Amino acid sequence: METERSRRMKAHLIATNEEFRGLASQHLEFAHKLDALESLPHLTDEEQGEETRLKKLKLRLKDQMEAIVSQYRSQAGRLTSGALATQVISRPVGLQAGRAFDFQAPPPSVMEPEPDPIRIPIADVFDLHTVPPRDVKAVVEEYLIEANRLGLRVLRIIHGRGIGVQREIVRGVLERTEFVADYRDAPAEAGGWGATIVTLIAPR
Repeated sequence: METERSRRMKAHLIATNEEFRGLASQHLEFAHKLDALESLPHLTDEEQGEETRLKKLKLRLKDQMEAIVSQYRSQAGRLTSGALATQVISRPVGLQAGRAFDFQAPPPSVMEPEPDPIRIPIADVFDLHTVPPRDVKAVVEEYLIEANRLGLRVLRIIHGRGIGVQREIVRGVLERTEFVADYRDAPAEAGGWGATIVTLIAPR
């Protein structure tokens, strides 16, 4: 079963990593097509072949997504380890059993910092049509955090019209986010009630 930590990590990647977001969108599209086939009472030979093809493609996409998650987790772990190593190295030399304790620094190759994870620039417009419905809440939370960190102040979140489910999810997140000043329907030319304009509180 997927853990909350894993879900949050995937939500963060959907919000900040364009490649991962594209893979997640394709995975969702194939899942919908499979659901449509599986709802049929009987499949023709052609439809059975299509079902097999979609399952293979969906599995391949899942492997690609897991590879990105694994890489992200590894990078985060190395950065954390590097920070801890820096703290240990900066401590003054202590005494052990009445004699000086000599600290031997690791070779330069170990001391070199790891490259930072690649980030996709966050824009002031975010389209949720490529986000799986179950991830919308977590992805919007991550998007708002990143947008606020980057100093964006006016955002447009496109959630679509439909029956209003995603709109309510988005607005529920906005209502609970302390650095959101206000939000409203977008003007007609920018999506109307299919999008929400969000104003973030400027830092003091």
